[in-house]
Amino acid sequence: SLTAASTITAVGYSNYVEWRTNQHQSASSIETIIPRDHYDGDSIASYWEHRPVTIAKRLLNIVYELGPVAGEYFYSFQLRPWAMKTIHSADNEDNQQVVADLEHKRQMEIDLSRKLRAALTTLGPTFIKVGQQLSIRPDLISPTVLFELQRLCDAVPPFDDKIAMKVLAQELASTRAGSDTYDNNNTNNLNEDEVNRIVTSEFEEVPRLVASASLGQVYKATTKKSKQQVAIKIQRPDILETVTLDLFLLLSYGKAVDKLCSIFTNQMPYHEAFLNGFAHGAFMELNYRAEAANQTYFREELHSRFNSGKKKKVVVPLVHEQFTTNRVLVSEWIEGIPLAQAPQQQIQQLIPIGVELFLCQLLDIGKFHSDPHPGNLYVTKSEDGTPT
Repeated sequence: SLTAASTITAVGYSNYVEWRTNQHQSASSIETIIPRDHYDGDSIASYWEHRPVTIAKRLLNIVYELGPVAGEYFYSFQLRPWAMKTIHSADNEDNQQVVADLEHKRQMEIDLSRKLRAALTTLGPTFIKVGQQLSIRPDLISPTVLFELQRLCDAVPPFDDKIAMKVLAQELASTRAGSDTYDNNNTNNLNEDEVNRIVTSEFEEVPRLVASASLGQVYKATTKKSKQQVAIKIQRPDILETVTLDLFLLLSYGKAVDKLCSIFTNQMPYHEAFLNGFAHGAFMELNYRAEAANQTYFREELHSRFNSGKKKKVVVPLVHEQFTTNRVLVSEWIEGIPLAQAPQQQIQQLIPIGVELFLCQLLDIGKFHSDPHPGNLYVTKSEDGTPT
């Protein structure tokens, strides 16, 4: 039929366009086209707009994961309540029935929240990051959903340790060679023995996994020369490709919505600009050198204002710049517990410090920590024993 022939032609042409693009850029990695040191929406668009097959596969993946969650939400919390209200509008429900309905609704909300968290986790770093942003917005979502999404802050499935150690070895080798990015020809095919040799040349033993996050995971190790305990944050492999594809789709959605709004409403278009702001922030998190620079800046600014002698109100870990690259961030190891897990008495002691800390950032320094979810704030002890 004509429909089948058109579909086959469209699929064939899409595959040809992507094949031709891959052939043309076969000698170049994504990092040579999309720079890590700054956000460039045009570079992201130019890389992805000629890869229709990959885009279609990702869209189908998103629909497959989030479609059932959205459908269940619409049925359970919109269509079904409306239908029940219409059918039983004249009936008077007793108190027991009302309580039972509320409990049933709460359980459905818990189940749906878990499915949403699982879907966001499966879809990868960009969607995990969106979930983390929502987890600190009680003005937008219910406490039940809020609680479930907060698990995305510290319960992200890790990737293979061997892959992480290979990334670490590649980056250590690049720092020795004086290059910002690793050389594919020399280090991309490192075997396990070579990886261990490079890693253990800088650290006393192979680092141990302690936590996994949306963009990377953290390992604990001891430096060979200074004998200092450090936290090694290693970026997930292929993260640049994964995140930029999602950002491209997000910005394409914003452009489409703005176009529709300009046609059918008098509303000023803002979706693309709004999503572009999120894309800029999300993309710059892929550059660990920028994160290290921010960390060093805040350490200097906050320590000079809040700490004196053994009395420390705020601690920002020291960055070990000699090990830090675009994909690896090595910081001083600090013992502590997440703020959300601290005893109530300690939290009450720290509330005035927290208020002063964020007011200082907003009103004095002029720059502020824009991602203060529970996984990013820890409680430790000052040298005089007071909580910090």
